Amino acid sequence: MDLAETASQAGTGAEPIDTPSNEAAPDFEASPAVAGRVTRIQADFVYVSLAGGVYECRLRGKLKKTQMGVLVGDLVGLEEVDHASRKGTVASVSPRRNNLTKPAIANVDQALVVMAAIDPAFTPLQLDRFLVLVAERQVRGVIVVNKIDKMEPGLWAAIQENYGAHYPIYGVSAKVGTGLEALLTQLADNTSVLCGPSGVGKSSLLNALQPGLRLTTGEISDWGRGTHTTRHVALHRLETDGEPGYVADTPGFSLTDLAHIAPAELGHYFPEFGDQLGNCRFTDCLHGSEPDCAVRETWAGTTRYGSYLDILNELTFEKPLFFATSTTKNEGTTKAGNSSGGKKTTVLRLDTEARESNRRLTKQQMQQLKHGATDDDDL
Repeated sequence: MDLAETASQAGTGAEPIDTPSNEAAPDFEASPAVAGRVTRIQADFVYVSLAGGVYECRLRGKLKKTQMGVLVGDLVGLEEVDHASRKGTVASVSPRRNNLTKPAIANVDQALVVMAAIDPAFTPLQLDRFLVLVAERQVRGVIVVNKIDKMEPGLWAAIQENYGAHYPIYGVSAKVGTGLEALLTQLADNTSVLCGPSGVGKSSLLNALQPGLRLTTGEISDWGRGTHTTRHVALHRLETDGEPGYVADTPGFSLTDLAHIAPAELGHYFPEFGDQLGNCRFTDCLHGSEPDCAVRETWAGTTRYGSYLDILNELTFEKPLFFATSTTKNEGTTKAGNSSGGKKTTVLRLDTEARESNRRLTKQQMQQLKHGATDDDDL
């Protein structure tokens, strides 16, 4: 089945996860008796979660002098702990499993890519861009579709058929509470990062999962994009039926930047291509227009392959991304399609306004890249 396009009037706001650092954590002395996890860093204070709550701590002098420093998500050892006032001193940092720089967080187990069924409308290409970033960072990807109480018929089945074989998928409604218990099970005993377009309800979702967080939530702007409400990286402890989980609500950005990904590596971040990647005629096949391409022969006509070509075009600068436009009104969210093998598929479409918006956005991005833009947040 194919998810080529979906009704979307917004959702270009995005939260990129940047390249993991290969540097090892500082090698300090053995951890003191009291161990905890950093949940927030503000000015000179480090807030550490222990079994008894969150403690306000300062860094020991030697930690301030190290290049690596301390990140949200770090497992740290505390000394001079005062349980009455909930204060202490961070004396050591445990080795990190991984280290992301945007958002700046360590020891991430999984990334929850949160999309909305509507307002802003579900956009497969946005989802696929995030899934590529997550895979490239070697972090497990989990798809969460919020606002399913407003979902149009056919959308959920199409999402399941296109992504269900390779990604856990959860349909939830932060507003009415649907699906939250199942999602909590996925979050238990994991450190998770929330990413996705602005306005899909990430902060509302965390508030619903853990009443009492009271995170600021935003509205959808008149032109269909969500407003950014998260200003800093914060790790929130979630109580579950099993081990507690930690979830990071991270600041939003306008675009996901994929420019650092080599075109030859892109196919490896589409797990469904796996069996065909080594069966092409040419060993350097990019799975575009090359003859005897096993990937194209298997996946041509599907939305995922369409997303692959769009991203590949972006990375190779062959041409900007173009979306087929239509003047037909009330097209709906899905349409019929066919894969290269003649299999009937379901295609999710972008509406006319969203297609034109994405075309203009892509042209601007291509111009910035071609002229050597250096500010990652502008790409």
